[in-house]
Amino acid sequence: MECLSCPKDVSKQAQFTLHPAMGPTVLFLFFVGAAFGFEFHHNFSSSVHPCDDFNEFVCNFGGNRKESHFTHGLKYGLEVELKEAVASSADPVVGFIKEELTTPEHDEVMFDDGIMVGMLLARKRIFDPRLEISAKEATSSLVFEKGEKTITCVYKKCPSFVQGVVWGYLLRVKLEEVKIEELTISAQLDATHFPEDYGRPLTTSEIVEKLEDDANIQKYYRLLKAQITKEKFSSQLTEGSSEIENIFASIRDEFITGIKENTWLADSEKSNLVDELLKVKLEFEKPLALEDYHEKVEDLVENAKTLEELSNSLGALLENHSGPDVPITSTTVFVHLQDQFSVAADLPRGLKFGILATRLIHGIFRSVPHFENDAFHSGLQCYNNYYGSFGLSSEEHASNKSTFQYPDASNKALNGFLDVEGSRAALKVLLKERPFGLHRVRRSANSMSVSVLSDVEWFFIGIGFEFCDDKDESESFEAATDSFFPRDSIRATAIIRQIPEFEEIFRCGKEGAMKHAELCKIIV
Repeated sequence: MECLSCPKDVSKQAQFTLHPAMGPTVLFLFFVGAAFGFEFHHNFSSSVHPCDDFNEFVCNFGGNRKESHFTHGLKYGLEVELKEAVASSADPVVGFIKEELTTPEHDEVMFDDGIMVGMLLARKRIFDPRLEISAKEATSSLVFEKGEKTITCVYKKCPSFVQGVVWGYLLRVKLEEVKIEELTISAQLDATHFPEDYGRPLTTSEIVEKLEDDANIQKYYRLLKAQITKEKFSSQLTEGSSEIENIFASIRDEFITGIKENTWLADSEKSNLVDELLKVKLEFEKPLALEDYHEKVEDLVENAKTLEELSNSLGALLENHSGPDVPITSTTVFVHLQDQFSVAADLPRGLKFGILATRLIHGIFRSVPHFENDAFHSGLQCYNNYYGSFGLSSEEHASNKSTFQYPDASNKALNGFLDVEGSRAALKVLLKERPFGLHRVRRSANSMSVSVLSDVEWFFIGIGFEFCDDKDESESFEAATDSFFPRDSIRATAIIRQIPEFEEIFRCGKEGAMKHAELCKIIV
């Protein structure tokens, strides 16, 4: 275990690295109410100071519902965009689904009531409503004198009562040239003749739910999303993959520098480890192709009478079609489309570093071996002790250091080491690109993004965003009990308290809750 030297004592008089002449309260409000030159729909906490609880300050669960629009977009933004695009597309399968969803359920009682009204109209026993049918135009007009709502519908899409009226009328009045299924009906009716929510526009979630509800249709839905991704988002994905390549290479190079400067590894071990890291490559997820199926799918939709028929036909068509291969090897880091998409956004370079360092770092260093070396084991034991110290925060458990409250950290140490030292490497790269200073307004390096925060501040915020988790401590603990990763509720804090620069950058006092712990180090 190596305990690194502590940074100099820094007071809170100039919080958030703004000009020292500004008072702490003004600085805090300025930071929280900051204006950003990019879309940032997220509220930092106005009541929790970053030096007291950075996770709560950044995530601010009370001020952002469960997840803010911004943090949700970082994780699921591409999926949200694709769902909207699919729901509004002219795809034949989506059209069939919409047809199914907008066809009202048959109501036998209302249908029978309609038949009775239609037969009475045909026998001229009643004169309200008025019903006129044009066989030539394939249209029908049905009007109640006191009707409150006017609709136009094709026969099979009309409410059961309207269907019944037309059906009952045609039972008595023989209009053989009328094809009832093709009849377009204009009806002015009383509200009681409509099923609840009749005519309400479909929502995206309703359409998507139907697409995901059936295994065969879901397979087609995935292909359709891939096709739309290629058509609509290819430029963003290209931009994102290029930026990820750049960040990936720079963090790896910094880690290699740490290996070369290491004092306890033998030269042969250093050389072998560097060679292993240089073999690691990024594998970017690519959208699958749908073009080959277009004509066949159109035919299937045209011939299908029910959703079940369409599902079976799609299942047979796509039977041999498999999803993308996700390589899991020690030399491959698979980068999902969502990662490429979110990093392509016009975000500060530092924010991207904070997000990607935590997403990619474990793949980059999957090849780091266990060394039979006292220094390695000492460093790992340091991480063991460190992560084992994060128990539940509630007072009732404060004195109870049982296994339930304080996790067995032996299976967290290796991933904790990668969390911390990967983030340190990323910060070193960022500081070389854009040395930290006190100048405002700040333009992010390699980005058009402008904000009142520096890339280094954004770096820590990116780490915080990546692990926003609003489970209570007990739920969070249980969810991570069998995991090899530290639980999300403490993960960002654990990383940050191993990086002394945080205290300097956010001007934290030496007694703050986010003060750095005894620092562990294996390589960086």
